[in-house]
Parts: sequence; structure tokens; C-alpha cells
Amino acid sequence: MKKIIIILSLFLYSSIGFAQDVLTKKNGEDILAKVLEVTTTEIKYKKSENPNGPTFTILKSEVLLIRYENGTKDVFNEPQKVSSQPQSGIENPVSFKKNEIKGNALALILGSIAVTYERILNEESAVGFALTVPVNDYVFEINYTATAYYRYYFGDKPAAGFFGEAFGMLNSVDDYVYDDDFSSFYNQREVTDFAIGVGLGGKWVTNKGLILELNAGVGRNLFNGQFERDYTIIGRGGVSIGYRF
Repeated sequence: MKKIIIILSLFLYSSIGFAQDVLTKKNGEDILAKVLEVTTTEIKYKKSENPNGPTFTILKSEVLLIRYENGTKDVFNEPQKVSSQPQSGIENPVSFKKNEIKGNALALILGSIAVTYERILNEESAVGFALTVPVNDYVFEINYTATAYYRYYFGDKPAAGFFGEAFGMLNSVDDYVYDDDFSSFYNQREVTDFAIGVGLGGKWVTNKGLILELNAGVGRNLFNGQFERDYTIIGRGGVSIGYRF
């Protein structure tokens, strides 16, 4: 009978000794404890060797799993990343550079200097101003053009890809005008006019901001309709290279 009591006592002591939880940290360390509370960020516990002692707290992110005394366990994976998208469902605005400066390489080859500044309004649209001045007066009959335009882009990247534009152009040309009142011949004279028109084109932008652009358009001069002249219709176009900043 005495042996039975001793065996039962040892069994009871053994059961009490192993009636504990085990916290396994991500660094492999085990903590013998009695888990009191598990929150979204922390785990509160008492050490098994001092159940009446202080309550300890450990970050949940440091713990790999908890093995409870009843044989169950909790495994903690990496916390889910919080989405940066606002709860309203409206996406954050895309950040990109919004200024461009371009030079028309085709115009330079033909004997004129043509530069353009473009300000990007958003991912789909932009406004710009282009100035063209001839270098060789013997080649170009156009004295200058000053063009303001609005563009709408259809590409996947911000302000890039295929586009359409509407423009207004102040232009001065050495035009051949039919003068019926005097000589009844075509005489060359400088004529300043303003045209409105439309155009199409395409723009490619590298990750470093380098630009290649092709565009072509046509406009109609609005004034000086009393003359029979060559430049009633005026064109716009080029092959431009530039930089976005």
C-alpha cells in the first residue's frame, strides 16, 4: 500500500511539473510559462518556476508558436502588410516629374531652331509652348512661329504614348500674295496671322527621363482672308529629343 501511494505521488508531481505552456521564440529559445493573455501585438505570461511572481510581456512578433499544456498550439506567421491604399478606395496619386524641355532635331536639320517647353497637368494631359525661329532665311519662308497647345495622352505611362493635340499658332511668313489692285501678280510680302489646328503624335520616355517625340499637325490661318496666298494652311511637326525633369 505504501508503494502505491509513493507511485501515485510521483505521478501527480510529474503531471503538475509538466502542466505548463511552452513559448518558442523565433530565435529557437523556449520559455516555460503559463500564458495569461494573447493580444494582437503581445503575449502576457508567468514563468512556470514562479507562478505567483511578476507577469512578463513579450512581443507577439518575436514568438514562433505556443504549445499549451492541453496539447494544442498556436503558430504565429509574419504579420500581414498594411495596404497603403486609402480605405475610401481612391488610389494615391501617382508621383512623376512634370516638366519637359525639347528640341526639334528635324527642324534643326532643315535650318531652324525649334524649342518646346511642356508642363504636364496629370497622367493624361499637358500644355506646352513651342517657338520656332529660322537660322537660314533663304531656306525658310517662315519668319517665326509661336505655338501654344493642349495634349491628351492615351499611353500606359504618365503623359506618354500616342496623343492628340489642339493648338493655336501665331505665325509670320514671307508669303506670296496675289495683288489684284496693282500689278495683278503674286508679290512676296511679310504676313502675320494666327492659326488654329489639330495634330497627332507619339512620345516615348525612358526611366531616366530622356524623351523621343514624333508629331505632325495642320492648322488654318484665320485672318488676311482678303488675299489669295500660299500660307492659308500652315503645318506643324517634327522629331524632337528632350528631357523630363
